[in-house]
Order: sequence, then structure tokens, then C-alpha cells
Amino acid sequence: MNKQLDVLILCGGEGRRMGGQDKGLIELDGLPLWQHVRAQLPQSSYRKLWLSANRNLDAYRSSGHPVLTDQRGGFSGPLAGIEAGLLATDAEYLLVLPCDVPQLPAKLLPTLWQARGQAPVIRARHADGPQPLVCLVARQTLPLLQHALDHGERRVQYWQRQAGVAEIEFDAAFTNVNDAGALHGLSATPLASR
Repeated sequence: MNKQLDVLILCGGEGRRMGGQDKGLIELDGLPLWQHVRAQLPQSSYRKLWLSANRNLDAYRSSGHPVLTDQRGGFSGPLAGIEAGLLATDAEYLLVLPCDVPQLPAKLLPTLWQARGQAPVIRARHADGPQPLVCLVARQTLPLLQHALDHGERRVQYWQRQAGVAEIEFDAAFTNVNDAGALHGLSATPLASR
């Protein structure tokens, strides 16, 4: 178990591109999307795992994992979820993952962890571009994140640049389930097995 690392799965979005559905609870192969994300993380690799959610809280709490709600009202976006995670953790680092990426590279966590000294924020990247919500965040970035939110900033990549960010390239593409079309026909087979 890595006592310096906790995990936060972001499930708190409005799901506008999914017709307002709670994206974390949308099923793929009979399981909610967030469970596909959790299943790809060996429990021995982190200390605690939280779910960030702002609705359907009983459904998330039934998982047995603690649920964090945003400290700010009105769906302030993923930065507010990350803020809640950084406020909750006393670990040195927080691995942040969105619920809508059910297929992660097999070596995602060890690769990001190995790069942690490069910058306060280490995010994944593929040839298609950065994955700003697949990132390893140092707890020391909390004051800067809170300052950004206090001043109305909601852009994840803007905050990451302000905090200091390094990108780690992955060969495998990240399949983001942003809409019903992306979900249709998607197999839950891990990327490493394809």
C-alpha cells in the first residue's frame, strides 16, 4: 500500500452531453462507469479511494467508498471536485481520474507515480492530446486551486499550467465516454489486452 497516495474518481458532472444522466452511474457491460475505473487500480497501490459526486449520493455511498461533494454550489466543474479531494486527503499525492474513461493504460499509475518529481501536477497525454483529468496532483497545489476557484476560474488546464504541469505520453489512446455514441459498442476490455 502506498501511504503517500490517495485516489479520487470524479463522478460529479452534469452529464449535459449524456442527456443529463449521471455519467458515473451509466452502465457499461453491466457495471457503472466509475466501477470500471476503480477495477483497473490495484488496491495495494493506494491508501484510500474517494468518489466525487453531487447527486445520487445514496447510490455512490452504497459502494462502501466514501463520497465527497463539492464545497461550492452550482456544479463548479471538476476543479471543485479536485478541491474536495485535496481537502479530504492527508496523503502527499492524489491520483485524479474521471469516471468516463473506463479503459486506462495498464501502467498508468506506476508511470505517473515515477514522474512525480517533475512537477506538482503530472498529467497523461496521448497523440490525440492531453488528458487533463487523468493526473497525479501534489497536495501542496490546494491553495492555488482554491485561489483559482475563488476568482471564478473553472478551466482545469489553466490551473494545471499555473500550478506547474508535466505531461507523460502514453501509447494507448484514452477512450472518453463523452456522449451516447462513444458508449455504444464500447468494450470494457482493458487497453493493454487489445
